[in-house]
Amino acid sequence: MLALKSVGDCHANAELRRDRESELYYKGNSHLQISRMVGVSPQTVSNDMKVIREQTSQIREELRLHTYEDSFAMWRQLLAKLWNEYDETKNHQIQLRIIDRIIEVQREIDHLFLPDT
Repeated sequence: MLALKSVGDCHANAELRRDRESELYYKGNSHLQISRMVGVSPQTVSNDMKVIREQTSQIREELRLHTYEDSFAMWRQLLAKLWNEYDETKNHQIQLRIIDRIIEVQREIDHLFLPDT
């Protein structure tokens, strides 16, 4: 059991305390039960849960942005590869098929990454 009583301990170990509170919360404990187990007031648990939600939201947003950027980069790489194939090909029929693929990829990029107007 994590028992933090002094203000200094609470501030110094806030992340440790929040980790423990989060664990207890996801095991189904109420804020009051958590406060008793951790040794802080129910208001501290409530405040900590708010911080945890904000941190979780921020992490999700960062992951979403990272995934979005990776996805966009992948589509742009595909488009660049198709243009390279087009440039290297001398056969007119193959160039036309590549142009069709380039158009399809660009439409998909537009659909995925441009805001609806």
